[in-house]
Amino acid sequence: MVVAFYFGSRAVEVLQAKAAEQRTKETTAPAAAGVEAPVRPAPKAAAPQEPAPVITTPSPAAAMEQVLLPETRSFDRFANVVALTKDGGAAPAAQPAAQLTGMPLAKRVLTLTAAFETGRGFPDCFGTVAGNFDGQGLSFGALQWNIGQGSLQPLWKEMRDRHDADLRTILAGLYDEFCHMLDSPKDDQLRWALGIQSLVSSRTNTWRIADNWKNALQALGMSGPMVDIQVSRASSAYQIALGFCKDYRLTRERGVALMFDIRVQNGGVDREGSGERIRGDFELINPALSADEQEVARMEIIARDRAEVASPKWREDVLRRKLTIAQGKGTVHGRSYDLDRDFAIGLDPIESTAPLTAVA
Repeated sequence: MVVAFYFGSRAVEVLQAKAAEQRTKETTAPAAAGVEAPVRPAPKAAAPQEPAPVITTPSPAAAMEQVLLPETRSFDRFANVVALTKDGGAAPAAQPAAQLTGMPLAKRVLTLTAAFETGRGFPDCFGTVAGNFDGQGLSFGALQWNIGQGSLQPLWKEMRDRHDADLRTILAGLYDEFCHMLDSPKDDQLRWALGIQSLVSSRTNTWRIADNWKNALQALGMSGPMVDIQVSRASSAYQIALGFCKDYRLTRERGVALMFDIRVQNGGVDREGSGERIRGDFELINPALSADEQEVARMEIIARDRAEVASPKWREDVLRRKLTIAQGKGTVHGRSYDLDRDFAIGLDPIESTAPLTAVA
């Protein structure tokens, strides 16, 4: 079955509303009159074993509303990536425009968002590994898919299923242990993740991955097949970003980058009335401006109005990040970015392409 991943912001909001309605029905529906709930025998006590790491698994409805790179975790994630370098400093951001020029826009905007989170350019950001700073065991790749939520395992299994020879070559002597972990229950996968890392005593909630696994997983993430898998797995967020662009009259590549970053960091554009305020502020744009200037003005309005409803603690960081995209230049987490120079993302019109699909 082929399922098209194309949603506008209103479609996402409808799905979220339906999910909330279903939750209400499930929690408030009374028992049928005269019908007693069946009495089920108590389950047999399981044999004692080592306690599993505590992980909170979201319900399907909550997962629908969940963002991939929450604004509340951006600084912690960056600190954990920094901790993976030998000298204690983050790797310098690459200047990858020459490599990215001509690549699909989906890959370029994914690289940009990943660079904000990790300080790494292409292809290094695709090999980023972070430890248990968020209680999810281990996070990997451009969008930091993780073991705790079960979002990472499908990527690794797809790599093994489709590119086993490459996987064997990259992991070498770690291949058998990796596959054993991948075929184990999630609790065991989490124990494995915690077993290959340790807390950094000089930093708060910062984890260092053992060098052999860090190097192997980074190489895996940057390999051609794994990069392609990550881009494919990010396609639904990319299609939602295109829908946001349509809803908010953005027609340039930088607009897609802004909406993609909003999707994966903040969930959506419209929160607490921000969508209505954005559209109202659009009416104040000087019609005498050029088409490019009007596009930038719309992006700046979206950046400011959406940041205004972000968590107060992270509002300035969200604003700085979104304005960097809207204006094409700026500083995020102490690093300077030029979208055209570094990521080949400018004010070129969005190419007309058919929506990406996923096969279920």
